[in-house]
Amino acid sequence: MQDDISIFLIEDFPSGLKALGESKFKTPRCSDDKVPIIILPECTTNGISTFKDKQYLNIDFPYYEKDKFSELTSWVKSLSSKPLYPFINDSGLGLIQMKVKLPHQFSIVNTDGSETNYFHSTNGSVIRCAVEMPCVWESNENIGVSFQMVQCKIIQNQQCLIQSMDEDPDYVPFTSGKSSGSSV
Repeated sequence: MQDDISIFLIEDFPSGLKALGESKFKTPRCSDDKVPIIILPECTTNGISTFKDKQYLNIDFPYYEKDKFSELTSWVKSLSSKPLYPFINDSGLGLIQMKVKLPHQFSIVNTDGSETNYFHSTNGSVIRCAVEMPCVWESNENIGVSFQMVQCKIIQNQQCLIQSMDEDPDYVPFTSGKSSGSSV
């Protein structure tokens, strides 16, 4: 498999990438016909969304990482005169967001180095991802690109609210908003 792929950081997106095929679905390939695998910047998991029978991991990047996607964005735009369907979105909260399709099988490397194929937590973990672009697609209105998880490395697991309660029995993570004299 290693001979069939080319791995690179998103900010090193190759200029010689091509899109093979004549249909509305084209297959991205490197100039040497290898499958491009992109290493995304460090990001935070933000849950899983479902569309029909497909699951997508929602990931958030700090806004300053947006420029790293510029070469990829330019390449996809160069394939059609249609507007680009956004694959990264500004959250308005200093983050950009992206969805990555979760195939039936992919690799997750835990913080201890062990490997699994399912997430223990899909919200708030810091990760690095290797993703494939299985296709560039065109609709009547837009051109877009799809991303699919190949491997994910968990750098830091989600912070647990319960841990603080164990250390300090008087710790209250949430308040009900009722006055202290009322009963619950």
